[in-house]
Amino acid sequence: GLCIAVFNKGYKKSDLLKDKEIVCLGDSIWGLVNDGTGIASLVEEMTGAKVVNYAIPGTTASEVSDMKEDSPLKDKSLVQIIESIEADYAQKESFENADYLIIAYGLNDYFMGVPIETEYDNDVKTYKGALNYAVEYFQGKYPDLKIILIGQTYCQFYAYGVVEKDSDTHNFGGGVGMDYVKAVEEVAKENNLIFINQYEELPIHKWNGTLYLEDATHLN
Repeated sequence: GLCIAVFNKGYKKSDLLKDKEIVCLGDSIWGLVNDGTGIASLVEEMTGAKVVNYAIPGTTASEVSDMKEDSPLKDKSLVQIIESIEADYAQKESFENADYLIIAYGLNDYFMGVPIETEYDNDVKTYKGALNYAVEYFQGKYPDLKIILIGQTYCQFYAYGVVEKDSDTHNFGGGVGMDYVKAVEEVAKENNLIFINQYEELPIHKWNGTLYLEDATHLN
């Protein structure tokens, strides 16, 4: 219900979570803008909670082995962010004070063809393994933190102004979009966490994508 309410702007300002704090970790779906129109800002409006947004555009959940050495995103995966928390006082304090943690990755793992899983549950070079690693860390370090896992959104790919393919059918090497969403859902179920399925709950699909996606990927 939360993502539908934000999506349709059919919400009212609320103090439902007044005096609560939410920390967000994710990619550009959550971190593209900080002008009050982004999802994190809307969540703050509709819940009354303080929202601290650490989402970084272009980042993955997994450690991507072929990331270029000079890429500014090389050390910014979910796995790397977790490893940096103890060394960053502000970040550490945010997690210590937080009541809820939103983890929202997937699109960039999908775009880069990151494997979804291997036989090792916590293989951080896979999508599901990185999520398992993160959940294990946060549950161990902050046992009272309520974790919310969010699957990626639907996206499209244009050629000469026409939708040539989309995440329903295109596979970059690790699976189609829903394969990554199902992986998030599995991690949530296995750990008794809240799961939000943006991919299927938001009414975006091949025939109306241009109405909702400003560049075939990001929500307008």
